[in-house]
Amino acid sequence: PEYRTRWLYFIVFAWLACSGRFMSLWLVGEGLSESEIGVIFAVGKALSPVFSAVISVVSDSLAKHSNAARNHVCLACVLASTATFSLMSLTYPGTTRFWVVLVFNTLTEGLKGPVTPILD
Repeated sequence: PEYRTRWLYFIVFAWLACSGRFMSLWLVGEGLSESEIGVIFAVGKALSPVFSAVISVVSDSLAKHSNAARNHVCLACVLASTATFSLMSLTYPGTTRFWVVLVFNTLTEGLKGPVTPILD
């Protein structure tokens, strides 16, 4: 069990470290201004505690019924955050890059937030 837990933490923290490392440079390359990039990062970080609180409450309530529920919620957050991070790179007709990146970055940051507290 200790060995498995060590690998779980390694994988999660490696995933957290790799997701978005050079994001600001990519956003500049996408044609966003410095103020737009600031708004994108600020909104994502500001709403992350709200996502964390809601998802953690759901995780705790599910854990009353199943011992593996927290692991499932954590895995769902990792997979959903990875998916929203990937969807950020697509273009959507009728929308500007700013709004696409703002929405998907907010979802990505919100879903990344509860992963570490759920693991603990």
